[in-house]
Amino acid sequence: MAPVVAQDDAQLLYEGSGGVIDVQNENRILVEGIEGTVHTRVGKPGEVRFECRSLTNRREERAVSLWVEGRRFVIRPPEGSVAERLLLEIAIPPLLDVEVHLANSRLQANGLRRSLSVRGRESTVDARGIGGAVDVKLVGGALTVDGAQQDVTVETEQVEVKLSNIGGFLTASFTGGSARLNTLADGADLTVDQTQLITDTVEGHVVIRATGGAVGLYRTSQGAELEMSESPLTLSETKGAIVIETDDAAVEFRNHTGAIRLDGYGGSLRGSGVTGPLEVNVSEMEITLEKLGGVSTIQGDGLKVHAQEVKGSLTIQTGASTIVVQGIEAELVVQNDFGDVFVSGAVKDVTIETRDGNVRVSEQAGPLELKANGPEVVVGWSGMSPEKNSVVQNEGGSVSLSFFAKARCRVQAESKFGRVQSELADVRVSEDEQHASGILGRGSRPMIQAVATGDVLIGYAEGTPQR
Repeated sequence: MAPVVAQDDAQLLYEGSGGVIDVQNENRILVEGIEGTVHTRVGKPGEVRFECRSLTNRREERAVSLWVEGRRFVIRPPEGSVAERLLLEIAIPPLLDVEVHLANSRLQANGLRRSLSVRGRESTVDARGIGGAVDVKLVGGALTVDGAQQDVTVETEQVEVKLSNIGGFLTASFTGGSARLNTLADGADLTVDQTQLITDTVEGHVVIRATGGAVGLYRTSQGAELEMSESPLTLSETKGAIVIETDDAAVEFRNHTGAIRLDGYGGSLRGSGVTGPLEVNVSEMEITLEKLGGVSTIQGDGLKVHAQEVKGSLTIQTGASTIVVQGIEAELVVQNDFGDVFVSGAVKDVTIETRDGNVRVSEQAGPLELKANGPEVVVGWSGMSPEKNSVVQNEGGSVSLSFFAKARCRVQAESKFGRVQSELADVRVSEDEQHASGILGRGSRPMIQAVATGDVLIGYAEGTPQR
């Protein structure tokens, strides 16, 4: 870097390889134009102490100039000096803010009591135990900040970033490179472009806007707002309200306590373990969910939904989608046009309304209300409760019902334009084969009613011995 020319109002205080300068009313020190290594540390109150040597031969002293410009000290190479790589060590009093401008160099800043501001390119910055705010803009190189007690502001491009133990709020913009953030006490606002970002352990709220790259968010406690564009997102061990907007991004969450809301288009969603409400409003997405504990809602078109081990209620309202739900312990509501629905192992109320798709319900143990307009509806019971009746209707095709061996219920069936067939001795078919009725297991409740435009077939579940 070429030597920096002093300002017209600047006063040269000292020029040499080292010295001690008393602080009068100055409140800031700027280091600029030094290529090599700059090492700053906290020093004695009231004085600036510095020493400069050749970086390649540390026995050789080299001169620097110390200026005063207004209320700040400035250390820079002497005017007209030959450019070479230097080692500059500075002990800075507790009440001075520090500013460093770097190029192709290294900064080591330890234990400074006031703020640190860095501007650089192709440099390595390592700041630890900074008592004031930290502000860094860096293009190329590496950045480490550990133990900053106040707010941190970072803007980097193609930099390897490591930020940890940040006591204040973090505002950062990362372009390219990678960023690993660990233990943030007061939240973060992050803009990420083509960056591999990992954020671990955040006590405050997090806002992330990401394009490309990938984002991992782990162990947060105050929720997050996330905008992902073609940027895969992984959430794990998170808490609070999470709001996600995606554009063709893969999203995965594991073990979340609180609510999650996802809006977007394309990509995929995989989730396991959420205790609060889950709201998904997306299009053209593959969704795989398990271990849902709250009230969950899925809406959209062009979806492939697979949900299992659902302990909370689930509502699915979709079009042109394929729905698979396995093992739900609470209420299930499904509305789907132009797609198939498969439900198994439901123990509570199930309501299904479909059009132009097949429906298969197996191992049903709770009440069922099914209205379809498609080629085929197949329902099999593994248990039932007498409290509520069940209705199975298909205005576009056939209905097949199967019962477990010890079923206790009343059965009624009707075919409008097809035939009713019964493999059960206790359910008799009318002479015109349009109706059937009967009682299984001497139970008058619940009532199982089936109505179809096509054929209706009534029998025992596969493998169940006939009585």
